Amino acid sequence: MRLLTLDSSTSLTAEIANRSEVSLTAIVFPDAYEELRRSDVRADIVPLSIRRKIDFRAVRRVRDVIRDVKPDVIHAFHPRPLTIATLATCGMKNAPPIVSFRGIASQLKWWDPAEWISHYHSRVAAHACESRAVSDALVASGVDAAKCYVTYNTAEVSRLACPGKAALQPWGVDQNRFVVATVAAMRWVKGTDVLLRAAIECADLRNVTWLLVGPIMDRRIRRLVRHPAIADRVVHTGFQPDAAALVSGADLFAMPSRNEELCVAMLEAMQQGVCPIVSDAGGMKEVVRDGVDGLVVPKEDPTALALAIRTLYRDRRRRKQLAASAQQRVSEMTSPSVVVDRMLDMYAEVLGHETSVAQTVSMTDATVSITCESTTNISERLRNPA
Repeated sequence: MRLLTLDSSTSLTAEIANRSEVSLTAIVFPDAYEELRRSDVRADIVPLSIRRKIDFRAVRRVRDVIRDVKPDVIHAFHPRPLTIATLATCGMKNAPPIVSFRGIASQLKWWDPAEWISHYHSRVAAHACESRAVSDALVASGVDAAKCYVTYNTAEVSRLACPGKAALQPWGVDQNRFVVATVAAMRWVKGTDVLLRAAIECADLRNVTWLLVGPIMDRRIRRLVRHPAIADRVVHTGFQPDAAALVSGADLFAMPSRNEELCVAMLEAMQQGVCPIVSDAGGMKEVVRDGVDGLVVPKEDPTALALAIRTLYRDRRRRKQLAASAQQRVSEMTSPSVVVDRMLDMYAEVLGHETSVAQTVSMTDATVSITCESTTNISERLRNPA
């Protein structure tokens, strides 16, 4: 299969390039181009800059690549490259089907013209969704459910240094402190104010440091950070390119979002063996099974979050068990190889190919029994993965 990707992550690009059944051409932004070129991935890497939402120079460039490569499928991983792809195929004979990647758990705006040259465009044959919550939002927006596939997303922590507690020493956090961390652009939707209210309820836990990584974009959060009950135990780092390394030094990772498609920061924390506590918003509860891989609490409920933090603060053994399960769970669900497997099955279905996923041959008394999973079952598994 000839596959053309636009702005895929470096980890997914490298994983797809390793698949023998795929001939990959990857159109990427200049910074990713340099990284992929140094890594010697087995693919044709094409640099592209997109300067505005509708960039006709980029459209012409992508159209030329499509004509040269003649891909069977185009996969655009963000809205702007998706728009470039739909415009590049306009009027093209035998244009290949386009697949989007949707990572937002909010409904499409049907009155927005930009949606009609991207997600609503007739050339878009499928949507790879970061979670069931994203798929449900697309269906609620009027998108055919048959076009929505749950592929999840992957984290890239394996390429970062993860020094644990040592990473927090420059921020004045002693190694003996119990650290509850969150990573976000701290807007209302991320629920950081809910976490800080829970911190105030846990003010008697004097050994707890509340680590906030990311810019604060909500005045309510700025006020709560200065609350006298916790002000001396809140560490706010602002934006940090090595956020995953800082989180590796935490005992708990909290993400009390009001709305969340999946949360890559949560995946990064789980991958490093940090126990997560998340709200029941969006797709996080699809990965974090309550009481198995972490704790799930109701959104907008600081008291429930405070209770969950207290429970795991006091029970080190349970916290370690949940953290170990979280690490295994994220590997099984969102490693690059697993995500690419789902995407390849999706491409096969989009192309109308019958893909055999499981084939069992048993020979008894000269009888050969072969069972193949049908494309219908592949479709069902993609929409409802384990």
